[in-house]
Amino acid sequence: IYQPILRIGVEKAELQSDLAAIQLQGAWQDMAVRTVSAYLEVAQAQHVLTTYQDQKMASQGQVEAAKKRIELGTGNIFDLNDAQAR
Repeated sequence: IYQPILRIGVEKAELQSDLAAIQLQGAWQDMAVRTVSAYLEVAQAQHVLTTYQDQKMASQGQVEAAKKRIELGTGNIFDLNDAQAR
């Protein structure tokens, strides 16, 4: 009588242990996915920021070039206004 009951208890404990191991593995995988996603979002944001900074520097360079051309008498106010609008 005791043997089958003990065996059932052991099997139940083994199944619960297996379930806990599977749940732990799932949690690790979920954490890995969230970590990679966060890393990629940061990398994309850094890329966008660098692109905007490069565009800003290029626009500033165009404004300075337009101002210099006006000072030299080879440019016009329309070119300067165009460069400043960017």
